[in-house]
Amino acid sequence: MLSSNKTLYTFAFLEGATVLAIELLSARMLIPYFGTGVQVWGTIIGITVLSLALGYFLGGYLSENEINKHKLFFIFLLASALMTLMPIEAKSLMATLVNLDPFASLIITCIILLVPCLSLFGATPVIIIHLLSKSHLDAGKTAGNIYAISTLGGILSTLVVGFYLIPEFGITVPTFGLALIPGGFSFILLLMAGKMIAMPYVLFVLLGFLSTKNRTPNSNIKVLYESEGLLGQVMVVDAVLPGQSDRILFVNRMGQTFVDLNTGESRWSYVKYSTSICSTYPPKSKALLLGLGGGSLARNLTSQLGFNLTTVELDERMAGLGKRFFGLPENITHILDDARHFLHVTNETYDIIIIDIFKGEVPPAHLFTKECFEQIKTRLSDKGMLLINFNGFLKGSKGKAARSLYKTLLAAEINVKVLPTFESPKYRNCIFICKTSEIELKKPRIPLIQNWMEINIASSCLPKEALYFPDAAIYTDDMPRLEHYNIDAAKAWRDEYKKTYTNLMTSKGISLFK
Repeated sequence: MLSSNKTLYTFAFLEGATVLAIELLSARMLIPYFGTGVQVWGTIIGITVLSLALGYFLGGYLSENEINKHKLFFIFLLASALMTLMPIEAKSLMATLVNLDPFASLIITCIILLVPCLSLFGATPVIIIHLLSKSHLDAGKTAGNIYAISTLGGILSTLVVGFYLIPEFGITVPTFGLALIPGGFSFILLLMAGKMIAMPYVLFVLLGFLSTKNRTPNSNIKVLYESEGLLGQVMVVDAVLPGQSDRILFVNRMGQTFVDLNTGESRWSYVKYSTSICSTYPPKSKALLLGLGGGSLARNLTSQLGFNLTTVELDERMAGLGKRFFGLPENITHILDDARHFLHVTNETYDIIIIDIFKGEVPPAHLFTKECFEQIKTRLSDKGMLLINFNGFLKGSKGKAARSLYKTLLAAEINVKVLPTFESPKYRNCIFICKTSEIELKKPRIPLIQNWMEINIASSCLPKEALYFPDAAIYTDDMPRLEHYNIDAAKAWRDEYKKTYTNLMTSKGISLFK
């Protein structure tokens, strides 16, 4: 068996599959804490590529120093051992580096988590090519075959891990199970060859197995639902804290729906503001809500305003969670689709279109470009209104994303009013009220009440002179810079949730990922 070239080709396949699995699984480990921004993905991908580059160099060096199959199997064994510990490492590192600058913490965590493991895996295809090549004349063909097989393993792994293992089993169990495949294979081959140096691998397997056993938290935060998936981690919790009791829908540990546990009413003022603005339209108005979350706004639009509502949501989990935990009515048409794609394929027109989409702390850039707004105009009725829920920052570096959104809407020849909710910028939302015609805000059917006083919506909008933004850019499909401009705002939101909920839940025994 050891002399068979098929064994080496099998290991080449396993290397490719394992490397891609590590990249997917490590990203899902880190996102609930560090977020989904471009910096996070850039760091993960960059350090993954760096690790593989170091591995290729290491493989080349070892190939010139009397490498053999037994040493190759031991490298696989060691890499597998490190992979089994990744869930424990990730949780420990994020807890240890909690007080460090988030970006520095992300880099350090990625380096410690990925470099040792991926460098070892990266060294193996070079060594396999060396062992299979009979002379320099067939080295090219051998290298091509090995990298083709390795890539095929990566493709298959991406599909299986992304679309089946993560949604069904979470992060920890697939990481442990996938590590055992090359590790167990190597362990058996080494023992068959009488190499007892493989025995310590059993200790790593035991430690890795322990990481799959989550302790049951005992606290005033109760997890009602938790799942992992390609679209992120989704969690519903009941949080009974001093002064308030809440039910919260988290996506990647960022609140997406936040309601009073006793009344079911949203804690977020933007829901009340949006409901009141929309109530200037009569019952039976046709509304399109892009982004559902737990459905607080959708519930108000149907139950309070009597609208005929269609929602578009890419995550198939949301509608079910809204009905199960947040009182989402049945009389809503739910479309499972990307919002931009739906706008492109539908021929329907609507009296009101609402954009209320965040993936964690990050709004989808492709939905906020000039071209998208021009398309939305064709989906609005003659006196239709577009409503956009955005973060509350307008000044400084945190506010450049919102300032550029305003300028983009103007570039699409849309009239805009900006209505901030009453809180300070860190906690408020800005609602962009948009029409192709002149904006006249009629008396709402449901008045906006804040602190027992009725608020005049029209007079609460920012004056025109406050909306002069010379440094703002225009988002286009060719230059969708929203995510870049939103980095500081997203960081502010993420840091606040870390302090308020993520660190608290971790301290109460609620794991960062399954």
